[in-house]
Amino acid sequence: MATVRSKRALVIGRTVDDLRKCESMNFSNHAPALTTLLFVDYANFDGDLITAQTIKYGAVAAGSIELSKRTLESALEYPGQVYIGTSQHAHDYQTPEPYKSAVSFLYTDKYDYPTANSGLFTLWLAVHLGYTEIYTIGLDLISTTFPDNKYNHIMASNFIHDFEAGRDTSKYPVETHLKDHLSFDIAEKIINDNPQVSFYRTGKFSQLPCEVKKPPIRRK
Repeated sequence: MATVRSKRALVIGRTVDDLRKCESMNFSNHAPALTTLLFVDYANFDGDLITAQTIKYGAVAAGSIELSKRTLESALEYPGQVYIGTSQHAHDYQTPEPYKSAVSFLYTDKYDYPTANSGLFTLWLAVHLGYTEIYTIGLDLISTTFPDNKYNHIMASNFIHDFEAGRDTSKYPVETHLKDHLSFDIAEKIINDNPQVSFYRTGKFSQLPCEVKKPPIRRK
């Protein structure tokens, strides 16, 4: 089980490290969420980290709706810290040992949580674990496409920093598309259903319906 050490959490969506891990395993991959390029000082965040898909950066927990190989391997490395939003059927018939014992399953017949994507499930998980001040990075609700469908890190970094600074981004051959309305509706529901929690997004590029506020770091 996750060891909650703070009332403040940073929920981290898909990062460059997720992309590299997928490439190393020859998995289909998608560009990282662009707002993850705005803050990378995870070690000095003043609170707990919760990551999507796998445990990274010293996170206390990870959330996923997929029983992917990398998620199950992460669960084996960090028993009890990887939470899967799935069905009883998946738990009983699709997950072999020793993975089954290492994963923390949450069942659809017991919990009302989102299963649209792992990022939103991880946001819900932070609420479920009792955090009352939740910062987010990489929960953009936006899909990004680069030329030839190949992620370009320099272009991505320049694009998102220019966007946040209010500079013209039309010079970048980057296509952005809002994700389906269901994802936005789920995000809005999580936030509206939990007035006891303060939610923040790291950059205005993110379409998460909450205030923009940078994650606080520990005083050195």
